Amino acid sequence: MSINKLIITADGGSRGNPGKSACGFVVYTVAEFIQINGGKIDANQLINLKTNLIHKKGDYLGVQTNNYAEWTGLLKAMEWLSENYVLDETEVQVLMDSNLVVQQLLKKWKIKDTNLQNIAKQVFTYINQIKELQASHIYREYNKEADSVVNEVLDNL
Repeated sequence: MSINKLIITADGGSRGNPGKSACGFVVYTVAEFIQINGGKIDANQLINLKTNLIHKKGDYLGVQTNNYAEWTGLLKAMEWLSENYVLDETEVQVLMDSNLVVQQLLKKWKIKDTNLQNIAKQVFTYINQIKELQASHIYREYNKEADSVVNEVLDNL
């Protein structure tokens, strides 16, 4: 059995909160996961990472909150992952610029909103099947590709 190593960057945004919302995700293949240093990624790691981009997708979500969009971006990434990879043969590093979602994903912070709890439950259904999952908060400037997917969807409404 060969192990797949993937990095997923996910994002969500709403113009107004709540407002017109979209989510997006980007998937990269990598030989090794990247090291996050206090939310920062070394510029050379990003250059190498971009050469391995294998998929990106964005979706319009209607009028929603920003947190809903962030969580949905991660859910859409997990759905795509399950359709294209054998989850128990895949190691995933999730990078997001929403520290709230990352901390909730790591179960360090509670999810109080019922709608978000439902999305998180679906996300954890996929995560529980993945061989290994790492999640890290990154600064917005290091999540430009996923952010551009979200903005492209919103700009084209």
